[in-house]
Amino acid sequence: MPEWRNGRRTRLKIARGQPHESSTLSFGTKNMKYIIKPHARIRMKERSISESLVNDAIANPTKVLYDNDGRVLFKKLYKKREVERLLLIAAEPKKDVLEIVTVIDTSKIKKYL
Repeated sequence: MPEWRNGRRTRLKIARGQPHESSTLSFGTKNMKYIIKPHARIRMKERSISESLVNDAIANPTKVLYDNDGRVLFKKLYKKREVERLLLIAAEPKKDVLEIVTVIDTSKIKKYL
């Protein structure tokens, strides 16, 4: 049963390792194959994010973070209507394919980069 702490529910998800930066990028190649999961497609449509922007973020990320379970978070700075924004792409590597789980677009660059 979830518990409440500081106004937030805890233990809603399986505990995961803390994200960390990698000194070597194992992702970020232009020929990377990826699959966009249905949840990510819905978020892309809601947030008006094109697949070409997602492709560019994976091929040329500003920053890449990894967690202990092998998940990857791509961060890409880009401009939308002359305003700088940050695109976050959460993905899971599966064999030779990258599965994109969700896509987030935010203006809070200092907080997330």
